[in-house]
Amino acid sequence: MERVNPDVRSSYWDNVKFLLIILVVAGHFEEAVKGHNDMAKFVFDLIYTFHMPLFIFVSGLFSKSVIKGERFKAERVISFLILYILFKVIRHFLLISLGQADNFNIFVEAGLPWYMLGMAAWLIMTYIIHNVRPVIIITISIILAFLSGFVDNLGDVLAISRIFVYWPFFLMGYYIDPNKLEDLLKEKRNVIIGVLIFIAFVVMVYMCFEDYNKVIMLFTGRNSFAKIEGKCSWFSPFFRIIYYPYVMLIGASFLSIVPRSRVPVMSAGGSRTLAIYFLHRLALYLISYSGFFEKTETLFGNNVSVCIMMFICGILMVLFFSLKFWSYPFNWIMKQKYGMIKAEPEK
Repeated sequence: MERVNPDVRSSYWDNVKFLLIILVVAGHFEEAVKGHNDMAKFVFDLIYTFHMPLFIFVSGLFSKSVIKGERFKAERVISFLILYILFKVIRHFLLISLGQADNFNIFVEAGLPWYMLGMAAWLIMTYIIHNVRPVIIITISIILAFLSGFVDNLGDVLAISRIFVYWPFFLMGYYIDPNKLEDLLKEKRNVIIGVLIFIAFVVMVYMCFEDYNKVIMLFTGRNSFAKIEGKCSWFSPFFRIIYYPYVMLIGASFLSIVPRSRVPVMSAGGSRTLAIYFLHRLALYLISYSGFFEKTETLFGNNVSVCIMMFICGILMVLFFSLKFWSYPFNWIMKQKYGMIKAEPEK
């Protein structure tokens, strides 16, 4: 079996990342039409249950060399912060050029750049506590995530709410050996169980769609409990405690059914997810303000075909931005050493 090491990419984990980035992009396409389309709303709810927690889990899985190497690679933090600011600046001028108002605020972020800010924060936070016993720090991180839900004004200020809510997933990935996890997931029994769990998850969401849709705000990580309670009278803050094992169960079932061998387009695209993540949202602004979504709904109506079209559009956009040349500037930014940084080696 292909083993994961810092110098050789794993086809399996690249396949995982490629499928997850398809869910990210397709989810944004579905989001654009879900207001008038129940099937798009159903697919959106499925995706948003687990796609970002699992993406962040995989990010933690492969952050060990940044945190536990010969020294803490602080330049990686700076690279993510540069991408965060770069996206906000590009988006600001893009929206202005499209005739849209945009109040530029470096300290507030509700949209896509929050992940870059989150990665910078998770790397620093995990480095500070990485010698603490995993069970202790993961428990503390879940408590922090729970308590953050009671703060009404936390929300999008420096994406603090999302940083706290998703940090446990990053930590779980950080403390797990990817090779052992892959060995566990490839066992035939676990693959069968994974398929059954994922099917049960889809059926459950479909059968409980109205109620499930009321609590989907919990899964975004940016909403306070008070805001969710305003939409759902039977919501309880303790749902956040249940949220973590529930999402990891769905995530594990998804991981168990991902192909393990190299799939040319899929495996190559999985090594370029940062570029896809960054660029697809900018492209969506152009598509949205061109009236594409409204014209599509007018032409095809609010039915299943529109939902399917949106998912296909998401796949096509991923394939387009997975072309190798798009990744060059992002690779350059992420590989910068920032020689002024001096970090003490770990003792």
